[in-house]
Amino acid sequence: MKLRVPGLNKMEAEEIGKEVMRQVAESIPPSFQNKRLDAVDIKVNISQGASRNEMTKLIAEAILKGLV
Repeated sequence: MKLRVPGLNKMEAEEIGKEVMRQVAESIPPSFQNKRLDAVDIKVNISQGASRNEMTKLIAEAILKGLV
């Protein structure tokens, strides 16, 4: 997964990426659990000043919506 978040350094973006993937793994529909997901291309607009928790939740939700 590539995650670009303006204003975050590489380490912060990686930490958010790991949390996003954890949330996606917990919520992924059963029909997708054993499949390879090659490309889900999403763009998420997040308001400036959003917390890490808000960013993580919005990104995970966008990925899950992109799967269906």
